[in-house]
Amino acid sequence: MSLPLTGQPGQTANSTHITVLDFRPDQAFYRPGQPVRLLVRFRASQPAKMGLYLKVTFLDKTINTYFQRFSPKKAGGTFETAFTLYLPPETPRGYGFELAVKTGKEATTLATASTAADVLDGWPQMPRYGFFANFKCEESEEESLSRAETLAAYHVNVVQFYDWMYRHEDFIPPADKFIDPMGRAVSYATVRHKIAAAHRFNMATLAYGAVYGATPAFWETHQSWGMYQADGTPYSLERLFYIMDISLGKPWAENILNQYEKAVTVAGFDGIHVDQYGYPKLAYTLPENPAKSPETLELARLFPPIINAAAQRVAPLKPGAGVIFNAVNNWPIETVAPTEQSAVYIEVWPPYVEYINLHDLIINAQELAGSSENGKQVILAAYLSPFLPEGIRLSDNAATDEAPHAVQGSIPTTQAEKIAGAQNAALLATAAIYASGGFHLLLGEKNGALADPYYPYYGHFQPDFVEKMRRYYDFIVRYENVLSDPTTRPLPAAEVEQAVEISSDSGPVEVSGAAKAGRVWALLRQGKSFTTLNLVNLRGLHDSLWNAFKETPTPLSGLTVSLNLPESEAQPIKRAWLTSPDSGSAAQEITGRRQSLPGNRQRLSLELPGLDYWNLLVLEKEP
Repeated sequence: MSLPLTGQPGQTANSTHITVLDFRPDQAFYRPGQPVRLLVRFRASQPAKMGLYLKVTFLDKTINTYFQRFSPKKAGGTFETAFTLYLPPETPRGYGFELAVKTGKEATTLATASTAADVLDGWPQMPRYGFFANFKCEESEEESLSRAETLAAYHVNVVQFYDWMYRHEDFIPPADKFIDPMGRAVSYATVRHKIAAAHRFNMATLAYGAVYGATPAFWETHQSWGMYQADGTPYSLERLFYIMDISLGKPWAENILNQYEKAVTVAGFDGIHVDQYGYPKLAYTLPENPAKSPETLELARLFPPIINAAAQRVAPLKPGAGVIFNAVNNWPIETVAPTEQSAVYIEVWPPYVEYINLHDLIINAQELAGSSENGKQVILAAYLSPFLPEGIRLSDNAATDEAPHAVQGSIPTTQAEKIAGAQNAALLATAAIYASGGFHLLLGEKNGALADPYYPYYGHFQPDFVEKMRRYYDFIVRYENVLSDPTTRPLPAAEVEQAVEISSDSGPVEVSGAAKAGRVWALLRQGKSFTTLNLVNLRGLHDSLWNAFKETPTPLSGLTVSLNLPESEAQPIKRAWLTSPDSGSAAQEITGRRQSLPGNRQRLSLELPGLDYWNLLVLEKEP
C-alpha cells in the first residue's frame, strides 16, 4: 500500500542518495490525546548512518523538534521508520511537519519532505469530505484498505458511500450479492469491508440515502405515499425513482427514518448523507379517499423537520453520528442551513458557474447557518467535469431547469492539453473554495476526482499530479486555523479592490475582488487576532468559469503588495508571514513598510517573492 509523496533527493560528497518516497500521518486526523504516528518511507543508494530531524510547526511557529538515528544496512533498498509523538489537546488545530534527512559530521542534508496533521474533536470541525462509489464483489479486503489509505493520505476524514444500498426504500440486502436499481453488481460484504477500512484510518462513513426516492416497484404498491403534480401525475426522477411524501407522521417518513437507523446499527455507518433531487418545490398528495382534497406539500418547509428527525434518530445510536443534507443548487438553503445537520452541503449547478459564485455560496451559507457562533462548516459538491473519463456521457442535471451539467468554456484538442487543463481546474477550484473558507467534495478512491453527479463516473488524477494535490491538502490542514476559521469576516469585493494594490517586476498588476479572469483575485478575511489575504492567480485565463479546462496561470515574480487600511485596522498589525502550497508550504516572515495616509489611514507595503497559483498572507494582530 505504498503511496508516492513529496521528497527532495539529495547527495553528499560520498554520493549517498536518499529519496523520501512517502511521509504522512497514519490517520486522517487525531483526537485529543491520541498518539500521532508519522510514517517515513525512503530509498537509500548505499548503506549510511543518517539522522532524521523533525520540526513540528503551528502556523509559522516551531513548537517542537525531534531526532532519531537510522542506518540502512544495504544499498538500493526501501526502508521504513516512524515518529510517534503527542500534540497539544486544543481543537481544532492543524500542524506542519518538516523532515530533513542528514548524514556526516557536518550534518549534510540528503533529502527533505513535509506533511501535516490536525487534532479535532470530530470530523464536522474540519469536514474534508471524500467518496467511495465501487462495491464490487471481487474487491478484496486488502484492496479496500488500500483505497481507504489513499484517501487518508489527503487527510479526508469523512467518506460518503454512494449507491451502496439494496434499494432506496430498503437499505439492507437479503443476500450479500445483488443488483442495485441502476443495474450495478454490488457486494454488501465489500461495503462492510470499506466501512472497516475507513475506520482503520479514523475516517467517518456516511451512508447515501435519498430522503424521498423509492423504486418503481415500491411506488406501485404504495401510490398513496407519493408526491404528485396538480394533474395527478406522479413526480419521479426519470421514472427510476418515485418521489414520496416526507411529511413527518406519514408512513414514508417513518420508513426512511427506520432505514437511516439500520444504516448505522446494522451496516455500521457513522451517519447519513441525506439527498434530494432539487425538485419538486411544490407538490400534492394523492388521497386514498377520492372525496378528500389533496394536501399541498411545500418542500422547503418539509425538509427541516425530517433533517432534524434524522439527526435525532441516529445521534443516540453511535458517538458522533450525524447527518448532512444536500441543498441542490443552493435550494432551499434558507431553511436547511440552520437545521441540526453536521455541516452545510451545497451541490453546485448553473447559474453558479464562476469562481466568485463558489465564494458567495460559502459566505451566504455561513451567515444563514450562524457559523461564526456555532462553528458549522460549509461543503461544496462542485463536480469537475474536465476529469470525466473518456467515453462517458455527462449526466443531465435532472435537478434543475438549467442547462445540463457540462464542461464549460473551450475544450482542448490534444490529450496532453486536456490533462493539463483538468489539473489546473482542480488547483484553482481548490484554491477558490478553501480561500473562501469552505470545503470541497472532490476526492475519491484510487486518487479519484468527482466529475459527475453519478459518482461511479469519477475520473482519476495522473500519477505525477497526485503529489501536487497531496501538497495542497497538506497545506489546507496545516493552515486550517487561518483558512477555515468560521469566525472570520470576509470583506466585500469592492472594499478589497480599494484596499489592495499589487505591482511586480514587470509593472502594475490588476487586482480583482470578484475573481475576474486575467487578474489576481484578492480575498481579505478579518479575524480577532489576524487578517488573511489570499491571492489566487487568474492571470492568463480566458474566463473565470470554475468547471472548465483551465490554462496555466501566468506566474508573477518580485511582488509588492500594498494594503490601504483604516488606522484602527492597520495599527494592531505587528507582523506578517507568507506561505503557499506551490512552494513547499513553509511559512516565511515578511518585512514591510508602514506609511501614514490622509484620513486616518495607513499603507502597509509587503515584499513577496512571487505568485504561481495560490498565496496565503497572514497579518497577525496584537493580542
